[in-house]
Amino acid sequence: MATTIDVSPKQDFWHRLCRTRPLRAVSEIVWNALDADANNVSVEFRLNPLGVLHEIIVTDDGSGIPLPKNDEHRFAALGGSWKAKVQRTPDKRLMHGKFGEGRFRAFALGGIVTWYTTFKDANGFQAYEIRGTVSQPGKFTLSDVQKAVEKRTGTIVTVANPEPGDGSLLSTDFSEHMSRIFAPYLLNYRGVVLSINGNRLNTDEIVAKRETFPLPPLSLRNGDTITSSLEIVEWRSISGRALYLCDENGFALSERAPEVRAPGFNFGAYLKSTYFSQLDEGALVDIDLADGMGHLLAAARERLSVYFKQREREKAKALIDTWKAEGVYPYPEVAASRSADKARQVFDICAVTVNDYVDGFNDQTKAARQLSFRLLKEAIESGSPELSKILSEVLILPQAKQKEFSALLDKANLTNIIDAVKDIDHRLKVAVGLRGLVCTAEIRDSVKEREHIHKVVEANSWLFGEQFALGRSESSLTNMLREHLRLLRRDTRITEPVLKSGGKTGRVDIMLAKLVKVSGRTDDNHLIVELKRANRKLAHADFAQLFDYANSVIQDPRFDKTLVSWDFWLVGVETDDALNELCNAQDRPPGCAHIFKAGRARIWVKTWGEIIQDCLGRHEYIRSKLELEIGEEEAMGNLNEMYFKVVKPDEGQGKK
Repeated sequence: MATTIDVSPKQDFWHRLCRTRPLRAVSEIVWNALDADANNVSVEFRLNPLGVLHEIIVTDDGSGIPLPKNDEHRFAALGGSWKAKVQRTPDKRLMHGKFGEGRFRAFALGGIVTWYTTFKDANGFQAYEIRGTVSQPGKFTLSDVQKAVEKRTGTIVTVANPEPGDGSLLSTDFSEHMSRIFAPYLLNYRGVVLSINGNRLNTDEIVAKRETFPLPPLSLRNGDTITSSLEIVEWRSISGRALYLCDENGFALSERAPEVRAPGFNFGAYLKSTYFSQLDEGALVDIDLADGMGHLLAAARERLSVYFKQREREKAKALIDTWKAEGVYPYPEVAASRSADKARQVFDICAVTVNDYVDGFNDQTKAARQLSFRLLKEAIESGSPELSKILSEVLILPQAKQKEFSALLDKANLTNIIDAVKDIDHRLKVAVGLRGLVCTAEIRDSVKEREHIHKVVEANSWLFGEQFALGRSESSLTNMLREHLRLLRRDTRITEPVLKSGGKTGRVDIMLAKLVKVSGRTDDNHLIVELKRANRKLAHADFAQLFDYANSVIQDPRFDKTLVSWDFWLVGVETDDALNELCNAQDRPPGCAHIFKAGRARIWVKTWGEIIQDCLGRHEYIRSKLELEIGEEEAMGNLNEMYFKVVKPDEGQGKK
């Protein structure tokens, strides 16, 4: 006999919706207000007498949340939002929400959330309250409807006892983050006012320039065609640069580094496409691995690069015209010779660089700037472009910066400082290039494990952590034992080989060693890495292969399992469902596929997305301080030049 079942969301489903960054949670509440045609939205953070955040209030004058006539209440449905059925609000504004999940993200801010809403119907202005808790996110309590005290519509969202969080909501950066997210909307609808703690976000104050460019259409492997556009907004009064992945209406879903050179510019770039809405709806964990993502990001970054090269030329011309008007520009209008004209071009580049990077240069007196430009002109005409760069970056530094530089040279040799910066630049190029190599759909099928990935990894063991040093590359299990004993300083002769089950030999791709001091003892940790092709989805058979290697180590008494811990990593771009289930069991840490009972050994499944994201995260602070912008195309070219011939899509489909 046929039966019907009712599928209800489980607790982990609710928790996924309720877990999000505070910035996105506040943004979702604001977007809901704007979708209700609010003209005024206010975000307020209330502090208790001790200066601790104790209440978040978002107030709007939108149309409110009306009671249903013949259908269920809007809060009762998960998915199938009424917004998905319309593209514009009653006031003809573009609609942003469509999945019916935004209200649940409010619980990321605090455990108790109330919506006090006033709407107007045939009976006049009416009001009621909706209350929900994070302990029961799928249940809401509605109060009785009463005549509204104030004759105007709107909603007040109150988050009581907010989570302590990381303090980001109270930081000075919060308003800037909100400005970047909502600036395009506020520019489209000039009558809308968004305020943060009483301070209005004024687009005239924060936006200097704004342009939108269509990007070339992209065909996916399934035959679908993606259209996209890029909106570039230059900031006038806020700092920072970001590339936002947005839905077709400009709603920011995710953020990426722009990875373009744009000295002197702060901006937000908004890559808009319906494709990102589909990916967000599918809750894809690593959006960078989605089909076509590499091409979309590359097209956006290429457009950004072209745009800012043009803006640099425009900015340089405007600066030079100003210097000419002030009488500090050291060259005549007409060059005396062709060589003099070339020298002037070099001077223009250096002078604009000095203006961009030297704090207080524009605050100098006219005489001081004239002297600076004369020194720079003499350095250039002496025939040494390196000298002109040194003068522009060092000799014209403000006095405070000169003292800092002098003190730094007392502590570190200048050569070592240069080498350190080069090393960071190299590491970023390797990490970004490797990400492009394994994640770009257009070349993924051509990227081989031994010819490409292995060559990069064995030369850059820091990819897996600063603590690791290369022990062996493409080593047999027997040679791995010899290396293991050498690291332990044990002079033991190996006469019998290390064999897998069934008496077969085996080879590991990479063996890394880590030395850690623990309680006065010398404890070792060995990391064994098994690499797979970029176009190969990791499966249980790959895990079984690595398990066989690991089991050989555990079962062989010549390997030390007391003072040495062993980690075995299976590394690829993505995993199939069965393997993903295995390495995300509740009794093990995420990513751990097996823990051996005997000895200290574990098997992990790692994706390149996780490894490279962790690597870039370790270097992000220094990268941002040095203002290094590494483009993916440049980085991949660097890998090709250093380690192998150029990877092309038609290179073949040979296996490992």
